Amino acid sequence: MGGRNYLFLLWNLLKSKRLAAVLILLLAVVATIGMVRPETEIFQTRWFAGLGIVFFTNLTSCTVQQIINSYRLWSKSGSLIKTGNNVKISTSLDIDGGGPKYRLRVKGRIGIWGAAVFHIGLILITVGAFVSGTMKMSGYIRVAEGETRYELHHDYEGVEEGPFFDESRHSGIGLVLRKQNIILDKSGDVDEIISDIAIIDNGRAVRTASLGEKEPVIYRGIRIFQKKAGFAPFLEITGPGNVKIANTNILLETDSSGEKARFYLDRLPLPNTPYILNIRFYPDMVHQGNEVTTTRYTLSNPGADITVLDEEQVVGEKIVRPGESMEFAGYRLKMGSIKHWAGFDIVNDMGANWVFAGSGVAVCGLALIYLFKKRSLLDNGQH
Repeated sequence: MGGRNYLFLLWNLLKSKRLAAVLILLLAVVATIGMVRPETEIFQTRWFAGLGIVFFTNLTSCTVQQIINSYRLWSKSGSLIKTGNNVKISTSLDIDGGGPKYRLRVKGRIGIWGAAVFHIGLILITVGAFVSGTMKMSGYIRVAEGETRYELHHDYEGVEEGPFFDESRHSGIGLVLRKQNIILDKSGDVDEIISDIAIIDNGRAVRTASLGEKEPVIYRGIRIFQKKAGFAPFLEITGPGNVKIANTNILLETDSSGEKARFYLDRLPLPNTPYILNIRFYPDMVHQGNEVTTTRYTLSNPGADITVLDEEQVVGEKIVRPGESMEFAGYRLKMGSIKHWAGFDIVNDMGANWVFAGSGVAVCGLALIYLFKKRSLLDNGQH
């Protein structure tokens, strides 16, 4: 008998609404600290995981109890239970009109399940949040026009993986930037940048899409977002004896924090030499006094201010346009054509579908609760 009492007390504790309120408050406080001070890495601690497990147990217990309660109400909803001159619960319309009037106030039979459905939705959302927090992968990748990059760890410029993310879940799909289109507004400023992309799977193009900043492209559960864009001038660098040092498009950094976007690359090392390059690129180069600047994003008059350094000493500096070259210390640098590049955030998140599904189920539960209003029935058939 004592064992039963302990189990009863434990069950009451697990399904306690007060416990749920305390746990939600604690999770909200901890989540706020984790977002304000990410260096604390609260979300990776064992005690945070333990707090999440306790909350999930409490939520599951509340849901089970709610399902039990809803089933009991459902099973009794076809009969009248009279206490004095009142009826406690029924959804039956077959009321004896010969006796005293009894007023009946209940929710529709379907509405009985509203709270249970809502709780099930909360469980799905919680499971999805756990899966996202532990198994999600997000990475950043840049692709120049005509180039292909693959959804593999080594092709990302930056990647974050949850502690339980399995490397085998990298899909290996290829991403090709076919062309980038610059949409200008009436004043000539950039209104939107659209990237025409192709997705390669098993060696063939399986999908093409025009991707802007508003909506992602989704393929095999992987979400692809366009994040940034920039320029990639082709540089050909040869050394003494006409030895080829570099022959590639250089993806410049884009800084859009000021009034005008800046396109640059600092301290680019030249292979097998002591030299480094600093590049300032101007898609529409203009001279304003002694200052070189750009007024538009479009490639109308491109040029680059290139500085060559040996440690901190300048050994060469020149403004170079496409087709032009500069020489320094026996080396020759020539600029070729200019390509666009696009940067993409790629997200592999199995938990997102759980969260979306849970949100839909929770909304359905709320609809059952509030749309199926209580109704009054009289014993003479009026309703």
